[in-house]
Amino acid sequence: MAMYGLLARINLSPKIWVKSYKLAIWVALWLEDRDARRLIQFLFYATRGGQTRLAIVKALNERPMNANEIAKSLGLDYKTVKHHLEVLMRHGLLERVGDGYGCVYIPSQLLKRYWSLIEP
Repeated sequence: MAMYGLLARINLSPKIWVKSYKLAIWVALWLEDRDARRLIQFLFYATRGGQTRLAIVKALNERPMNANEIAKSLGLDYKTVKHHLEVLMRHGLLERVGDGYGCVYIPSQLLKRYWSLIEP
């Protein structure tokens, strides 16, 4: 409620406060969208490992898999797949279900929301 405190201190009328609050929400959503687009562009198209990460998320979009299954299906080294899975998880694009060796990875809600940027 920091927004309310700020607006209350400036002594704005309730009508102006509602418009300001709506504008603040719109700006926050716009910034989130812009940042998510930049993140996806960077991770998949501007780095050396982008094509590998792209192949991994496309495989996971078809069905959840563990790291070993991904490595076998894409013909990649297991350690390479683990590295890219960790990068994607660190940025909130994948979620891990389960623990240990048999855990499977699934696309996060953020990745699902911006899937059209990955596969036009």
